Amino acid sequence: MAIRLNKEEIDAIARRVLELMRESNHVIIEDAIEDADGDEWVSVEEAAAILNLSKGRIYQIRNHLTHRKGNSPQSRVYFLKSRLFEDYMNI
Repeated sequence: MAIRLNKEEIDAIARRVLELMRESNHVIIEDAIEDADGDEWVSVEEAAAILNLSKGRIYQIRNHLTHRKGNSPQSRVYFLKSRLFEDYMNI
């Protein structure tokens, strides 16, 4: 039995699969990733370079910065690039 999907349905499925893979840490993700809305998420290393801070300092203040992390303890943390300066200035 064949099922026909339109482009929007295929895109939605692809976004959800990628989201699940990121959360479960089953794929290696590049340092900068872009989500479905076009927002760019950057690694701890890149966030530190952008803000001219150490990686350790980024980890210390991460709860004040817009970020996301998968569900597993080994998941990487990513920061919303467009909010880094604004969030940092509001600490």
